[in-house]
Amino acid sequence: MCKVLLLDRDEVIRMLYREILEEEGFSVVDTGRHEMFCEMVEEEPPDIVVMGADQDPWASLNLLQTIRRRYYDLHVILCTTYSHVKNDPRALSADLVLFKGADTGELLKSRIQKIQDSMVYMMGLSSPGKKGPWERGEQESDWYGSFDDYGS
Repeated sequence: MCKVLLLDRDEVIRMLYREILEEEGFSVVDTGRHEMFCEMVEEEPPDIVVMGADQDPWASLNLLQTIRRRYYDLHVILCTTYSHVKNDPRALSADLVLFKGADTGELLKSRIQKIQDSMVYMMGLSSPGKKGPWERGEQESDWYGSFDDYGS
């Protein structure tokens, strides 16, 4: 089972994401305090971090840099409502930057599934009770996309 750490100061967003991800079978822990992040990672290491960057985007981007220095192989999805956050060079170290909106929860769920599938593929294993992408008949381009998806 994939373990997700939600890190967002907005309690309503955390509750929404938690409900969507737990419904899909992910193990979810959450906090609204950035200063608790390192402690939580040491106690219960997650596979993926979903981090909000709204109330204090610069602190979130600085934390993202800290995550990359200490936990370089940890997958991080950065969620924000500010377009300028995506253009900040520090945001490039996130695996994915999502803009918060009406469908963000569902999009987040699908992206986490794709990251989990790539982790399973790279380890050559499938999670207990879950079929790996190759067992579901998917091609590699199905979960990474292809250049054709981006148009010309």
